[in-house]
Amino acid sequence: VNKADSHNQTPLHHAASKGNLEIAEILLSNGADPRTKMEEWKNETPLYLAAQSDHLETLKALFESNEGDWENDDLQSALHISSRMGSEKAINYLIETASVDKHAGDKNGDNPLL
Repeated sequence: VNKADSHNQTPLHHAASKGNLEIAEILLSNGADPRTKMEEWKNETPLYLAAQSDHLETLKALFESNEGDWENDDLQSALHISSRMGSEKAINYLIETASVDKHAGDKNGDNPLL
């Protein structure tokens, strides 16, 4: 379940980017690693892709299975990308429910809510 394709994406990356919660949950329950990073794409995780695509339910499932947030190579978290994409539901979830640090800066020192 963790084998990557030619673009270095695992099945969980694909499920997260498409917001396919049912497939993501099946993959996670069968040992898919939510921390797997896409080496060719700034080391983005499935969590980051779900946030980027504004798939809130998939984002929640991945965040809970990850037990935290992970950053890409630019030190951008799921909150950074949710903010950049204008994903209000994801932003609210990450700040209020998941308690993500809203002041954490990326490699340029930009915080997610600027």
